Amino acid sequence: NADTVGAAGFTVSATAALVVDRPTPILSQLTWMDRTGRAIGTIGPRAPLSDFALAPDERQVVTTRLDPDVGRGYLWLFDSLRDTGTRLTYGESARRPLWAHDSRHIYFTERTEDSFTLRTLALGGAASTAVADAGPFIYFEDVTRDGRFLVFKSLKAPSELWLERVGTTERRPLVQGPYGATQARVSPDGRWLAYVLLLPSGREVFVQPFDRPGDRLDLGPGLGPIWRHDGRELYVEGRDGLLAVTLTPRGDTLDASAPQHLFAIRTQGDVINQPHNVEVAAHGERFLVNAIVGDSDNAPLEVTLNWTTGLTK
Repeated sequence: NADTVGAAGFTVSATAALVVDRPTPILSQLTWMDRTGRAIGTIGPRAPLSDFALAPDERQVVTTRLDPDVGRGYLWLFDSLRDTGTRLTYGESARRPLWAHDSRHIYFTERTEDSFTLRTLALGGAASTAVADAGPFIYFEDVTRDGRFLVFKSLKAPSELWLERVGTTERRPLVQGPYGATQARVSPDGRWLAYVLLLPSGREVFVQPFDRPGDRLDLGPGLGPIWRHDGRELYVEGRDGLLAVTLTPRGDTLDASAPQHLFAIRTQGDVINQPHNVEVAAHGERFLVNAIVGDSDNAPLEVTLNWTTGLTK
């Protein structure tokens, strides 16, 4: 299959038939929605966007904007009050941006065909800086509200979640096991970790203690968990739209309500290494959605018969 970057997918048959899918990139629009799903504003233009992150001050957004001509993604910065953006990166492909707690620094991954480099970028500063001794990590997953700890995703298969104290190489595992872990978010009070496990039956959302041992809570199928500012509600992208789960602390455990359907959304959904398609703001009253716009790609498949004819050994 082809991917949402617009790169071609292909397959060949035993009878020397070559089938190529050359899709146009999927366009999306960062759209503000209220709790009923009503669109109340947008940020930036319609573009082939993959990753995005809302700054802690809720005024700025950093996105990965894909350039299908070169097959790379570059970081762009948008202010919530303007449609024009500022390009932040050039050169190699930049993915998975994450804001530091001060809203002035950005963590991201620079990716080539065969390597991943974790980097940091200061807004208004010089070029980005590679993270020293990055170890086996490929993506920043989250940073705690106090800025003291970073959560990483490992390159291992199955992927693992690890914790590092900022400014040190002091690390420890958070989630390890037979199934890949991804899309981690730490609760605002730093007590809980929400994440997704790639189970044989599909992706499911779990919550477990962040800073101490404890049982994990299975919230069922979903993607991209995000916390409300007070940690009392968790939002999950489900098959039929955005879901809300009420979480009530009971000592060292949490009680979870049944998921409540808020509204339908049209996003890229379950894309490999896609972190989140939704961010929450305004105390759970507004949501920024990376919403697909326009019709799905319906470009015809290209079929070449006897495609090996003329190839030289």
